[in-house]
Amino acid sequence: MRDFNVVTLGEPDSGKTVFMAAMHELLGTRAVDDAHHRVFVRAPMGTRSSLVRTYARIVNPDLDWDPGTDRKVYQEVPFTVVARGLDQTLADLFRVRYVDYSGERITTEWMDEKQRRFERHLREAHGVLVALDGAKVLSLLDRQELGRRYLYEDLKMVLGAVRETTARAPVHFMITKWDLFERRRLGLGFVKGELLKASDDLAGVVGSRLRSASPTATMRLIPVSSLGRDFVRPEPSEDGYLRMFKTSGRVRQLNVDVPLLSLLPDFYSQYMEELGAGGRTGFKRVLRRWQKRAGEVFPPVARAAGDVTAERLTEGKELESYVERILLKSLVDGLMSRFGRRPDRLDVRPEVVRGLPNNVQLAVQAAVQHMALRLEAFEQAYPESELTLADLDDLARTMEPE
Repeated sequence: MRDFNVVTLGEPDSGKTVFMAAMHELLGTRAVDDAHHRVFVRAPMGTRSSLVRTYARIVNPDLDWDPGTDRKVYQEVPFTVVARGLDQTLADLFRVRYVDYSGERITTEWMDEKQRRFERHLREAHGVLVALDGAKVLSLLDRQELGRRYLYEDLKMVLGAVRETTARAPVHFMITKWDLFERRRLGLGFVKGELLKASDDLAGVVGSRLRSASPTATMRLIPVSSLGRDFVRPEPSEDGYLRMFKTSGRVRQLNVDVPLLSLLPDFYSQYMEELGAGGRTGFKRVLRRWQKRAGEVFPPVARAAGDVTAERLTEGKELESYVERILLKSLVDGLMSRFGRRPDRLDVRPEVVRGLPNNVQLAVQAAVQHMALRLEAFEQAYPESELTLADLDDLARTMEPE
């Protein structure tokens, strides 16, 4: 089972801890209890207990908000992503390691050993999530002083941390507290355009990543609400910042599962590129077929075109487990099905899944389908979510003098 390191970047109070607790509540608690949910996450008991306690404090209307993560805190938070079949067969797919830390490690100068570990984790990250504080983004759109400070200080420092990560690591941006925008009836397309127009740094990071050597570079802007508009009530403070107050309303999460699910195709397209980059002769025909038929499900995987051929897909020493073989097979099956055709014998050979129990195969296939459908539903609801070079071209045209 492969491990993938993920770092969530954000200044203090940007919503990183609340997001992680809400994601675990959805995928690590409710999804586990729902026998029809084909994917859930499992955390070690100590980690799970800590996240459950954190979430319980967050959603208790009688308690004040927790203070931000202590400056001394720096710990890995591991999640195992688990597939569940129709017959309740379980199969571990891969492990994701998040890092829980104080946002002050980005916005202030530190010289301790934990800071060196944090910077090393940045350089080694397989995936990057950037938490954009929705309240500060809204103040930026409203041209308030707080928004200008956010633009030239916090956001600039967070994007500087993004630049420390490898250019091949996929990046997704999350706008937290999206319920604030829903109250104002502001759409994602408008918010994206205004953000790119306001921040040269953001436009620069997006452009440099999309123009990088990696053929699988992808970026998304994901609206996220960890608690929802019925549970929190915003009130402006003297400095113009919207303070959130708890109510007795119902918690309604929005898209807290999407960032993690979005990373799956990115991770495995990276993995396929690694197999091809070593001069091996495996996978070439398969990946060229995927590239020609690049469709709407897992486009990063479809675009992965390394120097590989189908033979290596059948060799156990190239893939770490039978489950990983069927996971890759399921990804290609999903792509093929979107083009109205069945995989042919050259696309996937029987040896790929030889020795894997049929119920495990079905569980992994069901999980991949579940994730594909969830991402498809998200993209249909938010068609403007992908950050593209076309967005930058549109921005350049609007900035041209008349």
